[in-house]
Amino acid sequence: MTQTQNIQELDLPTLLEEHFKADNVQIQTGTLPAIQVSPHLLQEIIKTILEADKKAALTAITGLDFGQNLGAYYHMRLSKGYFTIKTEVSKTNPKIQTITDILPGARFAELEVTDLLV
Repeated sequence: MTQTQNIQELDLPTLLEEHFKADNVQIQTGTLPAIQVSPHLLQEIIKTILEADKKAALTAITGLDFGQNLGAYYHMRLSKGYFTIKTEVSKTNPKIQTITDILPGARFAELEVTDLLV
């Protein structure tokens, strides 16, 4: 399987599971599929989604306070539904790589989450 396999040929959770099987990602299927990833995989996951589905776009980023950790949920619209990428960082070091070099329109959502949680 190639990294840029068309999303219509294979569902996204299966594509990501195959591509990132060595990274121990957790795929959640169902009505609203999602993937739980380490922060260092965020950019690579988004790039893989954008290559697989040319109509994919970021719709929102949700920031969550889990006590000792902060969560960032990246909600994406796909040509066949929606998908969420979930990641967490420690409150003591609340840093995550920006995705604005991949999706410049993410700047406002990233700044909003930063203002609310950090």
